[in-house]
Amino acid sequence: MPSMPTDLYTRLRQTNEELRPLMEELEGVRVATVRRIVIAAVILGSLGLAASGFLALTGFDNPGLGFALGIIAWMLYGSWTMQGYVRRFKREVISRAVTVCGPELKYEPHRGIARAEFNAAGLFSGYDDYKSEDEVCGYVGATQVRFSEVTLWEHRGSGKNRRRVKVFDGLFFQVDFPKAFNGRTYIHRQADATGLALTGWLRGLPPRVALEDPEFERAFQVYGTDPVEARYLLSTSFMERLMEYRNRKGDIRASFVGDHFHLALPMWGEFLEPPLFSSILKGHLLEDFVKEVLGAISLVEELNLNTRLWGEKAVEAYDREQQRAVR
Repeated sequence: MPSMPTDLYTRLRQTNEELRPLMEELEGVRVATVRRIVIAAVILGSLGLAASGFLALTGFDNPGLGFALGIIAWMLYGSWTMQGYVRRFKREVISRAVTVCGPELKYEPHRGIARAEFNAAGLFSGYDDYKSEDEVCGYVGATQVRFSEVTLWEHRGSGKNRRRVKVFDGLFFQVDFPKAFNGRTYIHRQADATGLALTGWLRGLPPRVALEDPEFERAFQVYGTDPVEARYLLSTSFMERLMEYRNRKGDIRASFVGDHFHLALPMWGEFLEPPLFSSILKGHLLEDFVKEVLGAISLVEELNLNTRLWGEKAVEAYDREQQRAVR
């Protein structure tokens, strides 16, 4: 991530000072929330143990069920009781951290990318459950961006062996381009090659597009409805930037569909989540949130997405390539 500009650091320090009274108040809310969760753990755990003991005395086949039900009840209570603290922290603190990164950025903690929009990007299929939250939208330079955390699960096995498996947890970006594309171009991981070969036709993937960059083709497989357009979008410089971004960030998938460039970036940890079991007054919490957002929106600069790929000269060049392809 690029170093923090002086004006942004000044805004961060000013916001920190403005939020200090609120943070002290929220620290009290956090401590009270943890206290309730701990007390509930003692009470429900004791009741669960007592229930298991009673079931054992009656000869019940699975006496541990009582304790298991106590644990489940505690988890449900803990999730419910922490929501007030989390909602308020996101609404009053994290929203300010996002604004520090750019006054034109807006944070909606309980909104996300709609499932239909996510599916239209064509980056994943075969999952069963979908969740999206913590949406950030606005402008980075001249480019309109929108991204949120997305989590996907699959249901595997059957009967007693049926389980819910997380298959993706990360950020999903939707970046506007200045002109709609005529076709669709998908950039999938080379690691997915076997699965795509088996299911690609079922998913409606267009034909494979051959590129002239061996390193890029070792990392990705590209599919497109218009090979000329796909090669034009994936210029040598763009492929180099995308490879550098992948090498820094990890496995990515991307697509050009409609007016948008989409990118799915896996994460190792939570995005914009307040701490519960550690003090919010220690360390540099607001700065950490700012860095999370800056790390996300750096996508625009790192891939040079502020450059107009479809200016008049670019359109003329694309038309010439189409004519050559026809001849």
